[in-house]
Amino acid sequence: MGPRLPHLGSFVEWMAAAFVATAVLWVGFTWAGPWLTRVPSSVSVEANQVPAGVPGNAQSVPLLVLIDGTAIRVGDTQVDIHARLGEAPDDPEPQASRGALGDRLIRSYLRQGTRFFLVCERTEPGGPIRVSRIYLPR
Repeated sequence: MGPRLPHLGSFVEWMAAAFVATAVLWVGFTWAGPWLTRVPSSVSVEANQVPAGVPGNAQSVPLLVLIDGTAIRVGDTQVDIHARLGEAPDDPEPQASRGALGDRLIRSYLRQGTRFFLVCERTEPGGPIRVSRIYLPR
């Protein structure tokens, strides 16, 4: 009797199953990808526009950390911002415009040598006013 060859049937079945699963996922993502990543055109245009009252060369950032460690994030409520930065922004009157869910306020701040602009608006119907964008002039 000669040496026994290892049984490869199970290994071949697993490899075939992995290949089929990979092929199904690849075809599915190739076909459904454009619908999964599509952004409504009205949102993408508005998100790329710098609002009036903010310098045209300003850059939008999701987080701003000041020298003393105070952090301002997109999504913070206006009440939290007033508690951290104080009630008095640099501009006596905020720039106001109309957003999708009500008024949009743009305020300019100069804190600890850093100039920045906060855009605050409602992000959900009846919700609190939140920071929707933070801009730093270049």
